[in-house]
Amino acid sequence: MPSIENKPVAGTDKPIVISIVGRSGAGKTTLLEKLVSWFSGRGLRVGTIKHSSHSSAGFDQAGKDTWRHGQAGSRHVVLVNSKSFFSRRLLEKEPSLQQVLDNMPDLDLVFVEGWADQGINLVEVVSRRTGLEPVNPEEKLVAVISDEPIKSLKSTMFFRNDINALAEFLQTKLKF
Repeated sequence: MPSIENKPVAGTDKPIVISIVGRSGAGKTTLLEKLVSWFSGRGLRVGTIKHSSHSSAGFDQAGKDTWRHGQAGSRHVVLVNSKSFFSRRLLEKEPSLQQVLDNMPDLDLVFVEGWADQGINLVEVVSRRTGLEPVNPEEKLVAVISDEPIKSLKSTMFFRNDINALAEFLQTKLKF
């Protein structure tokens, strides 16, 4: 697995990267919107990356995830899948997360929706509707977001509507 540069360094263009992961329909995009709004509302320069396994995923269409990212305040929105990158430019090979991040200068914070296999500051969203058990091993998770308590969970858990507590926790834990 390639190493992702993930520590903000004063005076550099290396943002903190947080991956929002979970099953389809669990609420990842809704959580991401709230976090982008919270952090950008406090003056941080926030970007987002949507990693999709669907090569036909639309970019910046009203109501779609990337459009929602922008509406929430993301200054730089990227959609990546196996066939395209942001501008819908055809690619021979899907770029790595680091290659995408290298093309997003001057940001303090980047939220990635997906790319769980990179293991970068994973925040997993679970729900009663899609399953309360995390997909990823708990030892790899920074936090779990849920719509109800999970007694067997060892990871730090937040309720999906407690954005202030989650955002403050992330800021403290990741030191930005």
